[in-house]
This record gives sequence, structure tokens and C-alpha cells, in this order.
Amino acid sequence: SSSTLSEVTVSTGYQDIPKERTAGSFGKINNAALDRVVNTNIISKLEGLTPGLYFSKANKKTELSVRGLSTLNAATEPLIVLDNFPYEGNLADINPNDVESVTLLKVASASSIWGARAGNGVIVITSKKAAFNQPPRVNINTNITIQQKPDLFYSPAFLNSNDFIDLEKFLFGKGFYNSALNSTTSRPIISPVVEILAKQRAGTLSSADADAMINGYRAFDIRNDMSNYLYRQSVKQQYALNFSGGSPFMNYNFSLGYDDIKANAVGDAQQR
Repeated sequence: SSSTLSEVTVSTGYQDIPKERTAGSFGKINNAALDRVVNTNIISKLEGLTPGLYFSKANKKTELSVRGLSTLNAATEPLIVLDNFPYEGNLADINPNDVESVTLLKVASASSIWGARAGNGVIVITSKKAAFNQPPRVNINTNITIQQKPDLFYSPAFLNSNDFIDLEKFLFGKGFYNSALNSTTSRPIISPVVEILAKQRAGTLSSADADAMINGYRAFDIRNDMSNYLYRQSVKQQYALNFSGGSPFMNYNFSLGYDDIKANAVGDAQQR
């Protein structure tokens, strides 16, 4: 018996060609690979699925680059092609449930199709389409992602209250706060512990009372209150409903989506 291997078709945004006819490097992400990643936006689904696509999340903004930095001063974003047309909008606004496949063109050979704008690489997105002579079909996709609230005590870069007070007492003994306490033109912000130490040094507060007040501050840590009242588990819910079908002369595809995102910070939520 003979069998045929499944062919890999590469979409350049201009045409669909077999893998053996392509020149240069590319990455193909099909719908099955995208569905394995549960997320509410297409950017997060692409992360880690193909080599050569890098994510920079500086300043709370995700920026994409293909095969590293290609220029110093000009734009570094790759060209986004959605259903054979350049896409100028935000990539995060594309519903991931409407995406059939993503092709990443990584080398400059794509410039022969899209010109100089393809110098930073091209991300070709193909959306789902209905076929002719297809009976009516209804697809429902839903996912819920629950993430634990952040552990504010995990990072060793922050001192706890007890260690911070010991540091303040050490610096106070070395005269670190003298200029702030003796200033007559402005009143810098100093902690209550430093004020207690200053009163003790001035003789207006006894050592026993000062130690008792300072020990009271040692038991407090603002991270406990932040964890109890400002943070919670994040919950991301996504619901997508798709209708598709076709006759011998026409086809149709219609989608509805709903996102409900409750972030880790209390009061920070998003619905669309």
C-alpha cells in the first residue's frame, strides 16, 4: 500500500506555496498548536511556539521582533499581514479563536513580496474561513484560567520590617539623618522610627518608651495588608461562538466573543 505524507503549505500573505518551493527560513504554527495554549490574546499564544520570534515586555508593553534587533533608530516591529492585507492595528485585538494558522517569515526574501517593510520579518495570520458546500456548523470554545496572586515575600531584594528598623537604627547612630532632622527650610519625609530615635536623643522620650514604640513597628509589614486587601487570584474567562457554512455559490463565517479578565490587583478588570 502507498500513502502520502501530509504536505506543509507556507502562506506568504500573497500566495500559498508548498514547503519545498519556499526560499529562506519560516515557521508555521497551525490551529492545533494554537489551541494547546490557553490565553485570551494571540500574542501570548505565539510566545514559545516558534524559534526566532522574541518578546520584549519592558514598560508593561509587549513588543515583537524577529531574529533579534535589526536596526538602532528605525522601527523594529515586524510586518503583520492578516488575510493577505497588511494589518496596522494592535495585534492583541485579534481574536485568537478566529485564527486558523500563523506563518513567520524570518529572512529578507520576504522583501521580494512586501518590500522594505518586510526587513524586520513578516507575521502572516490566516483567519478561519468556511468552505463551499459545507453544512451549517456551530463551534463553541470556552476557557478559564486561574492564577494565584503574587507572593510579595518571594523576592529577597526587599527587607522585612525588623531588618529595616535595624538598618535605620544603624544609620541613625552614624548621623545619616542629621541633615534631614536639622533642616529649617524643608521637612524631608522620614519614618516614624527615625522620629522616635530623634526624640530619645533629645531627651523628650525615655529609652524604655522608645524601645516599646519601635518594637511595635517591628510587627507590622505592609506586604501583609497588600496581600490581604489589594491582591487576589486572577481569573481569565473567554467564550467564543462561531457559525459557519456554505452553499455551492457562497459561504459565511460569523463569530461572537466575550472576554472577562480579572487581574491580580483588586478592582483591575477588563471586559470586551
